[in-house]
Amino acid sequence: MLLIKNVKIVSCEKISEEQDVLIEDGEVLKIGKIPASAGMTGKKAEMTVINGNGEFLLPGIIDCHVHFRTPGQEYKEDFESGSKAALMGGVTTVLDMPNNVPPIFTNELLEKKRAIVSKMSLVDFGLYFGTNGENLDEIKKVKNVAGVKVYMNVTTGNLLITDPEVLQKLFKVKQRYALHAEGETFDLALKYLLESSNEFYLCHASLKREVDKVRDLKKNGNKKVFMEACPHHLFLNKEDREKHGGYCCVKPELASLEDQNALWEGLKDYTIDTIATDHAPHTKAEKESEKPAFGVPGVEFSLPLMLNEVSKGRLTLQDIVRLMSYNPAKIFGIKNKGEIKEGFDADLVLVDLNLEKEIKNGNVVSKCGWTPYAGRICKGWPVMTIRGGEVMMREGRIVGEGKGKEVEFG
Repeated sequence: MLLIKNVKIVSCEKISEEQDVLIEDGEVLKIGKIPASAGMTGKKAEMTVINGNGEFLLPGIIDCHVHFRTPGQEYKEDFESGSKAALMGGVTTVLDMPNNVPPIFTNELLEKKRAIVSKMSLVDFGLYFGTNGENLDEIKKVKNVAGVKVYMNVTTGNLLITDPEVLQKLFKVKQRYALHAEGETFDLALKYLLESSNEFYLCHASLKREVDKVRDLKKNGNKKVFMEACPHHLFLNKEDREKHGGYCCVKPELASLEDQNALWEGLKDYTIDTIATDHAPHTKAEKESEKPAFGVPGVEFSLPLMLNEVSKGRLTLQDIVRLMSYNPAKIFGIKNKGEIKEGFDADLVLVDLNLEKEIKNGNVVSKCGWTPYAGRICKGWPVMTIRGGEVMMREGRIVGEGKGKEVEFG
């Protein structure tokens, strides 16, 4: 059993007075004022007590958009190194994309990936299914996936679909769809959305016009569309691309300051539903080439970056829980996650809002060994990550060894 004492529990609605949290068998057993002797039923019972010292306890972060590269590109990242980086950033659950080598287009490949990942991941995980537009029968049979990822624009991998007839047939199949759509294809995606009964999760918003269109849809009562923003579009813009070259090469491309500000407005007025990283590590050689690979790592530092905005008054802790824990669990139907509640998974992150540190390439845990946020000083850091009731990260060190499990989607 694990007892965390003297913490302020953060939900998307409020911050509690100091409370204690009792954990047993990976779940939150009780919340309240709890003596250290609680639950001690015999000599064999063991209780570990952690004093939270009045710090803030958040639900574990759910990053619903990562590329941990397993299987096929483990030289960039693998599920073990990626999940360690996640734990460093307070992330306890990740949803991994299907543009592997080979792409996850069949249920057989999906099962092989599940078997590999389950032996490597230190965080809980869910998987997306891929499509080239020709595997509709496979999509109809697939079970327990976050959704089907559809690439309507050029990016890393060979999953691009451009034929409107193929897309129309695809979106008639009952599934949740995660879309990479930008520019003209964003408008096309919204057209298909209005014609379909499926839910659409719009990845990595980057432009003001995209946020405005989704805002209008939601004002008109549409409940089938969800929008994601990524840290690189929130904290970097086209000036950074000009300054840092390939290390800031992403898809969608970094946009203007006006677009960047529109994303922040979308976070505050509930137009944008989630913050996810699109964690896409590449080697330094791949980023320094004449044609740099698209994507940047992000899972390790997304929470410190957002906590720093709390220290500046731009967001609240409740906003962070809403965007990075509660909404991801609700949108994807992930059972027993996204909140600190009795009976829920004990996925927790303790944060110190006064801790101030510089992000350094030399401290990066991700296998790629670099970050586009190097040199930034963040006030507010996760100091302990608990996944499934096990302390996995403490004071900047990975201390847990237990494997994560595949999540169940509702």
